[in-house]
Amino acid sequence: MLVEKLKSLMVIRVHQTGAQCTVVAHQGLVKSHPHFFKACKAMAQTRFQVTPTHFKYMLRALLPALVATLCGCATGSAPSDPSVASESALDNRRCTASENLLVDTEFTREGDYARAWRMAQHTGELSFSTEASEGVLEMRRIAMEPWMLMRQTVKDSRLSGATILFTAELKGDLPSEPKLHGFDHIGGLYLKVGRGKAQLAEHEPNAEQWDWQTFSYEEEIPEGITSLRAGFVHQSGGALWARDPSLVILDCK
Repeated sequence: MLVEKLKSLMVIRVHQTGAQCTVVAHQGLVKSHPHFFKACKAMAQTRFQVTPTHFKYMLRALLPALVATLCGCATGSAPSDPSVASESALDNRRCTASENLLVDTEFTREGDYARAWRMAQHTGELSFSTEASEGVLEMRRIAMEPWMLMRQTVKDSRLSGATILFTAELKGDLPSEPKLHGFDHIGGLYLKVGRGKAQLAEHEPNAEQWDWQTFSYEEEIPEGITSLRAGFVHQSGGALWARDPSLVILDCK
């Protein structure tokens, strides 16, 4: 059944051009499963014609990623399509989502986005470096001030009374020892709605070492509140990495 579904969704042509190849996918697959399309493109740039042999080998190579994408069962990951929120994160509700309200999601901080992301720290000398490469933001401790925030302010009248979902992929190397200050030695998502109390890495893991995982906060915004701050907090030793941040307004059935 999976093979038939793939055949119905994909249009693939093969033409050997040395070590390069190009994969052409049907528009329906691109829209519904962009991670799989990226995996296809990553095969380099040769064009494929679907013979049984070619299809078998391609399917064997891509099947694990495809199954995880189609089933939405990859550990700790959210679906790639921002218009449909994760069932596991949303208690099996079927939700649609707005566009991403965050800008400069690759952390370029250039041109019109020079001030989109703002870094703040406790006080004193600069104690954290922030560098971005290929859409990944690295936040690394370089001195002794206890904490830093990298956050973006979102102002939108639609926030009033709405339910939002803030999501990002994070990787951590945040040792709990030695103790550097009196705050919790953690790092992760940061969210502050209006003048309410900020959420500071209220997820697990948020300390020690972990590989890339998707984390999220779902929050109901009080009536009359039309702004919030979303980003990342680092108050440990070591480094925290972030990529693919998203903040959307949910409409759940």
